[in-house]
Amino acid sequence: MSKTKLMMISRDVNLIHEFIKQKYLHNSLNIDESSSNLYIYYRDWFQYNFSTRKKPFIVQEFTHAMAELGIKPKPKRVGDRSKNKRLQ
Repeated sequence: MSKTKLMMISRDVNLIHEFIKQKYLHNSLNIDESSSNLYIYYRDWFQYNFSTRKKPFIVQEFTHAMAELGIKPKPKRVGDRSKNKRLQ
């Protein structure tokens, strides 16, 4: 990877880190949220802080960036176990 690409990745990940600091750490809140809710909060925070000048990550990029920060979703079974529903 080039230095420019690494710098761009770092800059974008810092926005997610900033979101977590502002929403959860400064307010002493638990980050035990569903990944879909966490993404919605991030998107709303992003639009509030950056208006329409930039677009927020799509959900897949957000999840990947969260994993790079060491925050990984915890699998949860959805639906009836007897019907062999998948984990999400």
